[in-house]
Amino acid sequence: MKTLLAVPSLPLFILTIFVLSIPTTTVATPKPVAIKLIHRDSIHSPYHSPKANAIDRMERAVEVSISQLQRITTMDDAIQANILPSINSFMFLANLSIGQPPIPQFTIMDTGSSLLWVQCLPCPPSTGILAMEQVTFETSDEGIITVPNVVFGCGHNNGNFKDGRTSGVLGLGYKPVSLVSHLGSRFSYCISNLFDTTYSHNKLVLGSGAKLEGYSTPLEVINGHYYIDLQGISIGEKRLDIDPSIFKTKSKNRSGVIIDSGSPATWLVKEAYETLQSEVQNLLDVRLTKLLFEPWPLCYQGILSQDLIGFPAVTFHFAEGADLVLDIESLFFQRRQYEVCMSVFPSHAIRTDLSLVGIMAQQNYNIAYDIPGKKLYFQRIECELLDD
Repeated sequence: MKTLLAVPSLPLFILTIFVLSIPTTTVATPKPVAIKLIHRDSIHSPYHSPKANAIDRMERAVEVSISQLQRITTMDDAIQANILPSINSFMFLANLSIGQPPIPQFTIMDTGSSLLWVQCLPCPPSTGILAMEQVTFETSDEGIITVPNVVFGCGHNNGNFKDGRTSGVLGLGYKPVSLVSHLGSRFSYCISNLFDTTYSHNKLVLGSGAKLEGYSTPLEVINGHYYIDLQGISIGEKRLDIDPSIFKTKSKNRSGVIIDSGSPATWLVKEAYETLQSEVQNLLDVRLTKLLFEPWPLCYQGILSQDLIGFPAVTFHFAEGADLVLDIESLFFQRRQYEVCMSVFPSHAIRTDLSLVGIMAQQNYNIAYDIPGKKLYFQRIECELLDD
């Protein structure tokens, strides 16, 4: 392993790395890197618990959503910090190996981080390094692809990652030393029902195999995060009265609209959230009983698969005509046995003007990031159809 830089490691989940003087290399891989994503609660995950039920998973999804938005808004881009997700704040895992001979790693998929990072041994106190090594991926078709000279973070003291079940983070954000930039600056992922732990066709594609198909909208990278231009929201055929200027980026990590894989829920800035909430309430109040003890999310007594049949789709309208359509399973979730809640949360509740399109809103879509082309693609598709 070639060491590039030694740096101090901060407590718990913060790894600070200075990267300005590190050269980067872009390589062409012999074929696309297609990785099968492992649901956190599936039987193939080290976090699988036979005792966990759907209610447990829903409660965790709310906690994960809050944690992810807080993490993004507290990043300090002045020193290019990578604030790592906590041990509970993730939804999908990916297998890879580092080194020669390859050492297996179980990593957390996260577009909110820009670095491939793993826990390293031995563990002297208070240090961490950037290193360069060969990375080997197990592909979704049970093949193997090896990528040389990948820059990754090698952390030495990183709190709960010592539990041994996961070893680090597969960061999909974009910076000069990120894995995404090393593999051609394009990637895509397809997620089916987020709460179906048995579905085996969720996948991530890195590099030239990313399918750049469907509607496209301009994509801007700021501080490693992916910003898009949300211009309006509709319910059914009704366009909501929302001033599109509230979605504009005014300060890094504090405003604008980010698309992210780490938060299950979607977050909207105050005016947009309150307008959407009001319209949803008007439609639901005539058929269900609102739960008043929940300030947010917006919740009602009911069963999603029965009581919300026929509820109109919500559409997010992005620049250049790209639409993201949320059906009832993307807009609502069954929080408890007889409690159904809206999966769009108010970002001002945690004191930010940042809006974030979470992964529940991206269900049943192939989402493709073309960074050189500055485009994001939405293709509504059954993920299994991408296996070929």
